[in-house]
Amino acid sequence: MSTTSGIGELGLPDVRGPQSILDLVFHNGRRKGGAPAIVSAERSISYAELSSLVLRTAHQLKLLEIGAGDVVGVALGDHGYHVVSLLAIAAIGAIILPIRSEEHTSELQSP
Repeated sequence: MSTTSGIGELGLPDVRGPQSILDLVFHNGRRKGGAPAIVSAERSISYAELSSLVLRTAHQLKLLEIGAGDVVGVALGDHGYHVVSLLAIAAIGAIILPIRSEEHTSELQSP
């Protein structure tokens, strides 16, 4: 009995394609460039734009000498740029530390 034959029979998606959310973003950036990836009340971000924003943000993080294993605090509201930041941090291998955006800046500073 094949280990993959049951996947199609169960109606589950074939997961042998892109292996991570980043793979999917960049894959769809190439295949579905103008299609919306993120839609909010303020604006829509296409897959091509999302791919470009993630790469540029990851590059900026690298310029700040942030890399694999570094912890990056993220205190953004729920909007498209929050997703861009999370994907860029993941792309460089850093660790995402979510911070409630309601916290005041002075409360987040080290003593």
